[in-house]
Amino acid sequence: MFEGDPGPFPGQIWKNGDHWNFIMQGKRYQSNDSKFHTWTNMGTFNGKGEHGGQWWLPFPRQADGTPAPAGTTPNYIINVNGGATYDWGTYHPENETYVPFVPSGDTQPKTTVLEHAPADWWGAQAANDRTFMIGWALGDFNGPAGPGIDFLTWLTLLREINYDAKLGDLVSNPTPELSGLRTGSLVSKKAAVLAPSTPYHVDGTAGGAAASADIELSFRLPASGSATFGACVLAKPPGSAPFVPHWEVVNNSNAAYDKVGVPGNQATLLGNATDAFGCWALCNKTAACQEWAWNIFGDEPPPAFKNSTLACYKINQPDTTTPLIRPQPGATSGKLLTADTSANGLGISLTVSNGTVAAKVGLCTVNGTITGPSAPTVGTFPLFADEEAVTVRILPDRSVVDFFVQGGRFSGTQSWISGTPRTPEASQVTLYTETAGVTADIDVYGMGCGWEYPSYTENPTM
Repeated sequence: MFEGDPGPFPGQIWKNGDHWNFIMQGKRYQSNDSKFHTWTNMGTFNGKGEHGGQWWLPFPRQADGTPAPAGTTPNYIINVNGGATYDWGTYHPENETYVPFVPSGDTQPKTTVLEHAPADWWGAQAANDRTFMIGWALGDFNGPAGPGIDFLTWLTLLREINYDAKLGDLVSNPTPELSGLRTGSLVSKKAAVLAPSTPYHVDGTAGGAAASADIELSFRLPASGSATFGACVLAKPPGSAPFVPHWEVVNNSNAAYDKVGVPGNQATLLGNATDAFGCWALCNKTAACQEWAWNIFGDEPPPAFKNSTLACYKINQPDTTTPLIRPQPGATSGKLLTADTSANGLGISLTVSNGTVAAKVGLCTVNGTITGPSAPTVGTFPLFADEEAVTVRILPDRSVVDFFVQGGRFSGTQSWISGTPRTPEASQVTLYTETAGVTADIDVYGMGCGWEYPSYTENPTM
């Protein structure tokens, strides 16, 4: 029960003396009821509206686990957008107020942005003196992620947020535990010389070898200290074998999605088949059949399958008006994967000038050029006088890539946005420079799966 306006997106509950609080849409709600039955809207807390307060977090610690140096930071951070941008502030429990934090020498309250690419809708939480965040790598609008979820699909890597005293700001990096997934070294090369406008293809990374990988790069700058360089991953190397179209088959998948059994006359009966192979064969010899579904519905087939409980259907394409649904248990379906002739991958471009690094991620080609489809977001951060190299950590996983620069001063996740999937062999790692005198240390590790067997389960044990 709410006294005063309720709202969505409540934050974490905390206790202050004899009562409890949470923040919702920038307002503080208080309960003196030990059963949390009645909540009173106490008015503006930080005044940031819809996205103010879902993630109300104690100020993160440094990477070594120690608190920030005394007096240099406030005691809390609070999200002021979908979960990747945080205001710094001091919470005063004695009068339940929140005061934005203005660092010494600055005139404006401090805000930190922890995502510089298209990933969005982040969640963050703190426990045991550690602070974590994870988001959705938006960009795949080709199918739903689950019932009622039409566009949120791949997740970013789990990141840990820490305070960097040298930078005087927050950084985010892959959780250290992820290094335990490394399966072995694919490449280790020191001081590779990068020639301007000449792509440097890293041997041992093509043919699917680095489709899921952990890549550590250290770019050493020329004497001038200024340069433009970068890396491209998940691309096909020039001259690689053409993609062979094949059927992607989903067997007995309760989690498979297909345009079957929904209004709109999307499915065309091809005939009866005694098994999935027979349905595939019917589709394979039918003109313009790109997707098929063979369903066993027992005694209660849905209306669209009333002709037969062993019906084989062609899924009519395209249909952009009717939402996809989950087939019934026992459904077996397949989709023809068409040829992918592009040489595009996903990459990062960095420009160093006057002690500032500007980074952006987006589509790339094997020569390293960063392209659209729209102008990539650019993040900037300082490069200090005692730093002679720019470090880049890249974690590609077939259709999504997480980028981290200079210990997390820049972080961003880019997903593959095309409806045509990356091919299994599209794993080439390519470095490039536009400036002479740039060298790179290169380490590439294979990566295993983060889930215990099976690799996907509704109830994971890790």
